[in-house]
Amino acid sequence: MQSRVASLQAFGFSQAQISSLVELHPDILASRFKNAEDLLVVIDKLFSCANDIQAIADIVLSCGAKGLFRRSPSSLYHKFSYFCTCLMVDDKEKKRAWRRGVFVIPPAELDSRLDLIALQLGVSVQQAKGVVRKLPQVAILQSTTVGLHVLQLHGLGFSSSQVKDMCLKQPALLTMDYTSQLQVDKWGFLTCVLQLSPASIAARPVLLMSSLPNRLGPRWEYLQRMKSCGVIKFSAVHELVSSLYSRTDASFRATYSPPESSALGVYDLHFQKQWQKRWHYLRVDQQLSIQDIGRHAAVLQTDLDTLAARWAVLTSIGSSVASFRPVDHLTALATMGDNKFASTYNDMIR
Repeated sequence: MQSRVASLQAFGFSQAQISSLVELHPDILASRFKNAEDLLVVIDKLFSCANDIQAIADIVLSCGAKGLFRRSPSSLYHKFSYFCTCLMVDDKEKKRAWRRGVFVIPPAELDSRLDLIALQLGVSVQQAKGVVRKLPQVAILQSTTVGLHVLQLHGLGFSSSQVKDMCLKQPALLTMDYTSQLQVDKWGFLTCVLQLSPASIAARPVLLMSSLPNRLGPRWEYLQRMKSCGVIKFSAVHELVSSLYSRTDASFRATYSPPESSALGVYDLHFQKQWQKRWHYLRVDQQLSIQDIGRHAAVLQTDLDTLAARWAVLTSIGSSVASFRPVDHLTALATMGDNKFASTYNDMIR
């Protein structure tokens, strides 16, 4: 190991650079140094580093692929050069592709995958290349995985034309499993709570990539509260929806900052956490369907302690009165004052 470190120092790396390289790519110590040295020379050539040791180290450290220094330098050069030439990438796209490890794909396999992506999306090979340029990891995915995700998008109600346009704009949609719980919940929120149609979502495909617990849900609730307080008004649904995803958190807070006289409070991490707890309580703890939550969306704005206490009352009634369905009373749970709720439901408990 000491001899390998000495060899890296002789190549020109500082002790700090060597420590970073070894931490991220420990195989640099396990491989033959001649192979490691040749690989570093290839990286220098691929990225025109002009023997700049810091530039070479930065390129190596940016690579997230495992086993980098176990690869054949000549094979890596051939594969990555072909990828860059085939897709006509610029310097920024080249570095993005390197970070994603596309140098593992042989030229013939890359051509085959591009042809298949074009077929699956109903686009030209040139357009398929544009998809991979934007998101290189699409080329690494198994073709069956890409095909499955395209079929899942069709299953959600999107037309072939919509799927094509969405994926050309947002290639990351090809990497997502729409049967996962996170995606199922997000789709339900968009269609049942926000009541968006597939066509409305297709016009804003970034919605499918936005986080429900960290962005869509909490922002929706905050805007609803501001609207109910008369602080803001929306003339059309697209204005509200756009505000859910099109701003950074800092921009969102700056744009929708309540007046000092308002008791609403600020939009911050605590507000997000409270929304997440309510969603978890309804979906996971009580296993309510998104359809039921959508029909009684005000429940998402209810304080968790109040929500839990009142839900306990409703479920207690439901356990003793066969015709009583607690989910039918969620809006009452969310909107009634304490006295009204107590006089309406507490006497029903046996």
